[in-house]
Amino acid sequence: MTVVGLTGSSGSGKSTVSSLLRAEGFDIIDCDRIARDVLRPDTACLAAIFCIFGSAVQNEDGSLNRRALADIVFHDRQKLKQLNAVMYPQIKTDINEILKQLAQSGTALVVLDAPTLFESGADQMCDVTVSVLSNDALRLKRIVSRDKIDLELAQSRLASQHSNSFYRDKSDYTIENSGSLEQLKQQVKTLAETLKNHHEQRA
Repeated sequence: MTVVGLTGSSGSGKSTVSSLLRAEGFDIIDCDRIARDVLRPDTACLAAIFCIFGSAVQNEDGSLNRRALADIVFHDRQKLKQLNAVMYPQIKTDINEILKQLAQSGTALVVLDAPTLFESGADQMCDVTVSVLSNDALRLKRIVSRDKIDLELAQSRLASQHSNSFYRDKSDYTIENSGSLEQLKQQVKTLAETLKNHHEQRA
């Protein structure tokens, strides 16, 4: 099995690339979904987060106020480190379990769709890494539209992200998503062919 780590900063278009790779025959592990699952009510991770951040991130029904938590960690790098220290170990444990199940089922090509692929160390589980890049103006526009937030908050989120050079230095391949959807589709198709060839050479 070949595991492809897919990442990119907020607003880069990573989710679109993930969907396009699914259409090319790749299985997708959605790490955002795993991150949501580890913060379900009554989990150890959620209890730890309430201990660190207090009632400010807790809804009346005992669930996590995700927006409040995001507002805190986007403005405080130390708090973000604390959050990651709680979540990353459990997320990686869950990813490993899914990878084992996929390998046992005979799956050949898997994309690990992970916004914090490098920060969490999940890239160590991958055979190949791919980053999706875009210019800041387009990323801002996408963040505002996607998350329904104002420009100032979008700018603060952008400021908390790594630069494109960070991803270029760490990735085996990059996708430049600053053009049309058709241009993106062609890049992904070419990448998919390259990755399939890579898998066949390893087999």
